[in-house]
Amino acid sequence: RHPSPRIIRTLGNIMPISTREATIGDVSTLVDMMREFYAEAQYALDSEWAKSSFSALLTDSSRGGIWIVYLDDAAAGYVVVTYRFSMEFGGMDAFIDDLFVFSKYRRQGIGKAALTAAFEACVRRQILAVHVETSTNNSPAVALYGGFGMRDRQRLLLTKKLTSRCEVLLIGKQPNQLPDPTSPSVTPPARAGGAPSVAADH
Repeated sequence: RHPSPRIIRTLGNIMPISTREATIGDVSTLVDMMREFYAEAQYALDSEWAKSSFSALLTDSSRGGIWIVYLDDAAAGYVVVTYRFSMEFGGMDAFIDDLFVFSKYRRQGIGKAALTAAFEACVRRQILAVHVETSTNNSPAVALYGGFGMRDRQRLLLTKKLTSRCEVLLIGKQPNQLPDPTSPSVTPPARAGGAPSVAADH
């Protein structure tokens, strides 16, 4: 049973939306959703890596949390939030690391429900700020996050990889066609702000 369902109307039918925090027992469901997330961007997912990553987060609540959104009892999407200490804010802040909604469930408020649960949890944990990375040309994502008061602070996010591990491989590529995993251009789908994650879901 999922807590506090919100009722919506879809094509004349009444369907409840509910959200709950994920547990270790949800790892297989989360991996399945992440596989769909990656497939939309034409990437293959290392399922064992995904399972390990979800498990590491779900067994240590100090690292963050994951919330699954259900529509009429079917898992429709999820959001991952990670925590860290921030010198700028003098306490804990958070990053929206992943946000994904199945394409068939978009434009039904699933993304909003996921972010609502995440922000409520951050308030309870006394998180001082929440950040997200998204592309400037992803207007659906910018609009969705903007609805929660998230704004462009006119700063760059710069990254240096400290591992040679390649999280994803392009689907259909032969081994000799795969990119150098240490290259800065080798990246997974566009995470929380990517087109597969929240497109047309606000």
